[in-house]
Amino acid sequence: MGKGKLELSVDNQNVTFDLFDSMKHPSDHKACFKMDKVEQEIDMVAKAMVRQTPLEKVLTNTLECLTAEEEKEVQSCLEELEGEQESFLERMKVEELKRDKPPEEAKVELKTLPKLLKYVFLGENNTKPVIISNSLKREEEAQLVEILKKHTAAIGWHISDLKGISPSYCMHKINMEADYKPVR
Repeated sequence: MGKGKLELSVDNQNVTFDLFDSMKHPSDHKACFKMDKVEQEIDMVAKAMVRQTPLEKVLTNTLECLTAEEEKEVQSCLEELEGEQESFLERMKVEELKRDKPPEEAKVELKTLPKLLKYVFLGENNTKPVIISNSLKREEEAQLVEILKKHTAAIGWHISDLKGISPSYCMHKINMEADYKPVR
């Protein structure tokens, strides 16, 4: 070997490889290299060697490979799942959302704010307060208030304003026995 050339001799035959030329790939991008084909064959053989359960075959969408016995097993699994679904629906507790109109909004107690913040009311008669920056220009404040009024339904002032969320998820409860007396 010398100057990038590799010489192989078998019996009376000599073959010389120019390593620099042989390491270059052809410019044809659609060429099939032996490595790609070998990897494909390995994947196919590996998949064939792996034994799959009927459920795995169903989930991997290889239904055509099911035997008659496996089809019966899959059918029994489906029937069992349907029975489970029905019993689950019977056991499931569903809480109805009440569409009652919230009671008249009580006057909200406003807290003292730092000088950088101020209250703006989105509702009539000083209802639905929102805190905004005090450093906004009049135009910016007007635009912000307009957008907030447009999307008032997205803001929750009371637990009852949170549509689709049960108040039982938002309230903290401490379950105590009836005769329990708290001690400090």
